[in-house]
Amino acid sequence: SGAAPGAEDNGSGLAVLLMLAEAFKKSNIIPRKTVYFVAFAGEEQGLLGSAAFVGELVRPSGAIPKKCQGQSGSFLQRTFEPVQHEAIIMDEVGWQSTKLKGPTVNLEGFDWASNILEHLAQSSLMHNGEDLTVVHSNNPFGSDHMSFLDRAFPAVLTINGDDEAYPNYHQSSDTIVNVNKTLMHLIGRMNMGALLRVAGVRGVQEDGH
Repeated sequence: SGAAPGAEDNGSGLAVLLMLAEAFKKSNIIPRKTVYFVAFAGEEQGLLGSAAFVGELVRPSGAIPKKCQGQSGSFLQRTFEPVQHEAIIMDEVGWQSTKLKGPTVNLEGFDWASNILEHLAQSSLMHNGEDLTVVHSNNPFGSDHMSFLDRAFPAVLTINGDDEAYPNYHQSSDTIVNVNKTLMHLIGRMNMGALLRVAGVRGVQEDGH
């Protein structure tokens, strides 16, 4: 009860999502795979938004665009093959723990999501160098990546290191003063690079075409 500004949890993740969506749009990149930027509601109440979204991917009802539906094929085909969806999730990407030596991101996901994990790690190495420490947890839980993983879709949560020690979790003190913009930018660069690696780049669209 009471005020819940949620600047770190999860205003930080949403802010980076919007930043990446804007940058992607302005780049005019034509990806090989369809890319969706999605903000999920109801995570705290039981992953409601992400579960509904993934459910639509598996059994489309028309609630989301056709290109995001769970099957592919033309009207000439008799059989349809499932689409392999992949997800990069951001939840709490702005708090710098004093227990850590420097900016740190935890890549949380099962080892079988190795394709995304590797793309994230290589992207950070290329774009951030040693400015961002990347660690990995093979014990995913509690956030929207689970809605994808539970359906056997590769997914990785990107979350600031030592997140469980955040002292303002679900409190009125979770305000913007606790958010480190540098850490957000580092994680954002990593995620944008990984997104392009996962989606592939077919070309760049010229303005007005």
